[in-house]
Amino acid sequence: VKDGAGASKTATIDVKAPLTISPATQSLLAGQSASFTASGGIGNYTYSIKTPNSGSPSIGWTGKYTAGAKTGVTDVVLVTDEDGNSATATVVVTVPPPISLSPSSRVVVRGDDREFVASGGTGPGTYKYGVRVNASGGATFKQSSSGNGVYRAAMDLNSKYDVQDVIYATDGYDTATATVDVKDRMNLKPISVGGFTPKVIAGGSIQFTTTGGIGAYTYAASGNSNNPTIDQSGKYTAGRQGVTFDKVTVRDEDGHYLSSQVEVVPALLITPPSMSVTINQVFNFKVTGGIGAISFYKNEINPNLSGSKTFYGQGGNVSYTAGATAGVQDIFRVTDDAGNTAIATIDVTDLLSLTPTSATVPVGGTVKFTASG
Repeated sequence: VKDGAGASKTATIDVKAPLTISPATQSLLAGQSASFTASGGIGNYTYSIKTPNSGSPSIGWTGKYTAGAKTGVTDVVLVTDEDGNSATATVVVTVPPPISLSPSSRVVVRGDDREFVASGGTGPGTYKYGVRVNASGGATFKQSSSGNGVYRAAMDLNSKYDVQDVIYATDGYDTATATVDVKDRMNLKPISVGGFTPKVIAGGSIQFTTTGGIGAYTYAASGNSNNPTIDQSGKYTAGRQGVTFDKVTVRDEDGHYLSSQVEVVPALLITPPSMSVTINQVFNFKVTGGIGAISFYKNEINPNLSGSKTFYGQGGNVSYTAGATAGVQDIFRVTDDAGNTAIATIDVTDLLSLTPTSATVPVGGTVKFTASG
């Protein structure tokens, strides 16, 4: 500026950028926080809530805003500088999408670990997991390292099965539930355990029974007895090779499985399997194979049509004495400890005889003799 005498003075004016606030708009859930940053304007900034529609929103001197509890509304954040300039930003306080658990139901057996995936709501990392109905006793539902929920069915003396647990996931706004049907673990009978192994003779059968598990069962047989088989009712039949082991495996529809060894022993045999003797004749049979101690096998003549009264067995040697009735067939039957049987047929004939026992004939004459027995 100059006066009439030509004297002059100057002044400087600092022109600042207009006051702004960032972000200009924000979308938050009830209770969530976000930071606002002011720039431009003159001097220090003061933050405040111009329109608190979400209930009790707040904002600190650093610009950190926290939404109130009411959703579906818009708050207005105000910032002013020392010269009275102001700027505003809007915050839309929204309702989070519904939370869900997948799958919504499943079947497990005691001792299983199964993963459930939560989605929706406030998103991964904000979920909390728990068991709402613990009918099985001791079940847990916790967050895994992947962030998903892992349900574990307890398996102890106090845990229950054939019951339904209810689990949940929550984000603080919404809660989702899922049901878990708890079944007993699989049981296979008979099964090799604690030094016990089921035994069967070569070519013999064992009926296996399965309980527990999930869904239908599938059986399989393998081993060295020469083509063992098992049908889907659980009836196992050994091959014809003894002195070996087979394996029976059963699986349910959820992949649980159990296996049992089967010891295959030689078949129960009587040697010879058939014999022809005369009345009162003594004959020795040999018994081999079978299950159990041969000395305790049951030996019998049935039917005993010849009237045999002497029948003696020790170990695998059996002494038989035919009765006095000829023209009949006795059956020697042996039964082992497992109920397997073997038979030998004994045809009992009369003693050799010649008729007539004596005869007188003239020189050049003939006589007819007949042999029997």
